[in-house]
Amino acid sequence: MSGEIQLECATVLDKLLTGESSLRLRIYCPNLGLALLVKRVSSKKTTVLPDIFDDISLTARVPSMGDVLFPNEYETLTSRMSLSKDYGAFLHASEICALVIKNGAHIENANRLHARIRGALDSMANGALPETVHLKFLYLLVRDEGYPVHEDFLQKFSGSQKAAFCEIISTPPPKRKDAPGGDSEPRLRGILEGSTAFLEALSNWAIRCTDIIL
Repeated sequence: MSGEIQLECATVLDKLLTGESSLRLRIYCPNLGLALLVKRVSSKKTTVLPDIFDDISLTARVPSMGDVLFPNEYETLTSRMSLSKDYGAFLHASEICALVIKNGAHIENANRLHARIRGALDSMANGALPETVHLKFLYLLVRDEGYPVHEDFLQKFSGSQKAAFCEIISTPPPKRKDAPGGDSEPRLRGILEGSTAFLEALSNWAIRCTDIIL
């Protein structure tokens, strides 16, 4: 494939400035799935560059060989700068993006995964508890790929633990107490503890029982 391609919406998973002249962006979009953008930047010009977690639209040149895209122009559609201002949100958003970078090339339904990524990042940017968002993202990824979460993973838990897991997964994540409309401390504490424990358990199960790379 060569020529020029237009991407209406791509999410920036990783950003790296190499030296003073090259910007490398790992993106995910419905059109291509996982892709790498490389753009030369001038140190003499003040250019607004896409940031990690942003949604961007762009046109890019596609070389006849290789899988690197060279963007001609781009526009930021959604900025999620607030994620970089909260350590917990930034950490879990980065881990979700790293999970996509490791596995995105093998996911067949790129449109669905891109929607999952944007939904998770939007939720955390709006103040949702990042541990819960991370747990739900991993659960949906594992479930979407056809692995037996309910038939295998949940079977080692008691009935009350299963009910707690299903409630966390099936209800909107609570908001941090410092976010607008944040939930009360007791409710947050309980869901945080449950989300953290289930996330660790689900991660360990995914490592042992699936082909997903964590």
